[in-house]
Amino acid sequence: MRKFLKYIADFLGLSLSEVLKQYTFEDLEDIYDAKVGDEVLKEYRETGQNALDVEDVMK
Repeated sequence: MRKFLKYIADFLGLSLSEVLKQYTFEDLEDIYDAKVGDEVLKEYRETGQNALDVEDVMK
């Protein structure tokens, strides 16, 4: 857990204590999910990969 909190603190440019004061764990999970999503979208656009059809994924 500490590693995750340190990662988020570095990403936000805040100290660990400031992160703990300002955000709930749910907020931090949302921030992390958005960051990962942004990175994956950037990679997807850079590589020109084809998207999977949702119906195919759900099979």
